[in-house]
Formats: sequence, structure tokens, C-alpha cells
Amino acid sequence: MRSPAVILAIAGLGAMLATGCGSGGGAAPPPTYCRVRMANMAPGIAATDMSAGGHKIGVHLAFGTASGYVTLATSTVSFRAYQPDTTVLLADDAQGVPLAPDRDYTCFLHGPIGGAYSVNAVVIDDRAAVPANKAKIRFFHLAPDLSAKVRVILDASNYYNVEQYDMTNDYQEYAPGTYNTLCRLASDTTGALAQAQMQFLAGQRYTLVFSGVSSGGPAYRLIQLVDSLPSAPQPGPFPTAPEHLARR
Repeated sequence: MRSPAVILAIAGLGAMLATGCGSGGGAAPPPTYCRVRMANMAPGIAATDMSAGGHKIGVHLAFGTASGYVTLATSTVSFRAYQPDTTVLLADDAQGVPLAPDRDYTCFLHGPIGGAYSVNAVVIDDRAAVPANKAKIRFFHLAPDLSAKVRVILDASNYYNVEQYDMTNDYQEYAPGTYNTLCRLASDTTGALAQAQMQFLAGQRYTLVFSGVSSGGPAYRLIQLVDSLPSAPQPGPFPTAPEHLARR
């Protein structure tokens, strides 16, 4: 199990090693690209606009939803979330994230923890094909009022523990099919914080997000995101955010 920060550090190191130090006088290396999408997993935010590197990617994203992927040139990119159609900043990854080539990233808006929302990007380690007879699934704990270890269970026989809030695990391979999927405290043997019937198709990657709150907002739930999606249609240069979204 790895934190998003560790995942991104590994991906960023790989990008640096692949690029090398370079030498003067040679031709500039060709540009490299990755794919980025946005997801609103903050129970207190009904909708948000989100940007990456000044590009507006998620518009009026409702809680529990994600945008399509867009293609970005690799660089160090800042992620931001705003109240829709305003300059009111909800969260800002001011340090920026070094995006590695040939990776897919999902930037999650989540929280609040200690009164502040956060945005952080989680990488899909590679784009290698998923076995034709398997589905790959990982779990992400983003329920802000629950710091305890949780357990996600598929059909009572397959389970994985997620140690704490804002933690994800590596992808695990499962047989495709429809699973009775539930999330409970790891210390609980009978209860369920959230439960749903979910279908997982062969050859696909998924992230299951556990989010919501115990009271006063959207209830705890399991949110299924399909990770192996085609890029969003790009009829031309994809839209740059308004100036207030592009400003550091």
C-alpha cells in the first residue's frame, strides 16, 4: 500500500531518469505526453471547476464524478479547484506535481481535513494491458471524517484493507463479474459503512473510492471510476482556463 505522495515521487524519478541530463548542442528532445483527469470526491462540494497547469479540465464536476482524460505535455503542473464560475479557490497544489510520460493521472479533490480541502494526483503506474480474463481494481479511502482502517470486500471472499484516510493500494487482479461490494471498518466483522452491486469487466482497470460522511452531508458510499478510458475528444488545442484559473 502506498500513499499518493510516494506514488508520484516514484513516477517523477522515472521521468527524470528517462530524460537524462542532456548535453549542449544537440537537437531538443521530442515532447512527451501524459493524460490527466479530475475527480470531485469532497462530500462538502456539490460542484467544482478544476484545472491542471492552467488548463480547465473539470467543469461543474458534481460530487462523486470524474472528467474524461485530456492529454498534457509532461512538466511540473499545479492542480487547483474552484467554486464553479468564480475566482474562489477551494484547493491549490502550490508545489506542483512532476508529470511523467506515458502515465495516466487522476487528480482528486477531497477533504476537508482540519477545515481545508486538498487536491492531489494519483498515478496509474503504467498502461500495460490488463489480462483479457481479469479486471484490475484498487481502493482509495477518501471519507474525511473517518481516519480508521477500512476493509473493502468483494462477494465476502475477496477483500483488501486500506490503512487510513488519503491512502490507496496497488491494483489487484480479480475475475470479472458483478460483485456485492461493501466497505466496513477493518475491526468490524458484520456491519457495512457502504454497499453496492458493482460490475467489473475483463481487461479494464478500476478505482473504487470510499467517500462521504457519517452525518450532515452525502452519506458514505463506494464510487466506481473506470481508469482505462479513451482520451476525451480534442477538436483543437484544448481549452485554456480563464485567467483566474491559470494564475499561480
